[in-house]
Amino acid sequence: MGTFFSRRAAGLSSITAGALILLYQFAQIILVLTVSESLFNATQSIRFGLALIAMYVLLLALTALYWTEANVVGGLGLVGT
Repeated sequence: MGTFFSRRAAGLSSITAGALILLYQFAQIILVLTVSESLFNATQSIRFGLALIAMYVLLLALTALYWTEANVVGGLGLVGT
């Protein structure tokens, strides 16, 4: 049976999720200090969309990491160990 995820894909998606979350956090900090309140409010949906994408990528990364480890461990996966 082939696997849907590889360790390389899981690692890459983990790094991507971390970078997106850091980008969102830095945008929150930098924008509140540098731009006007109206521009900050106008870009809120873009920033929250970035955070939502980051959380979905993180969910995919955690699923990929679990999938690869569960295949190594056996039938019950990590829950049965």
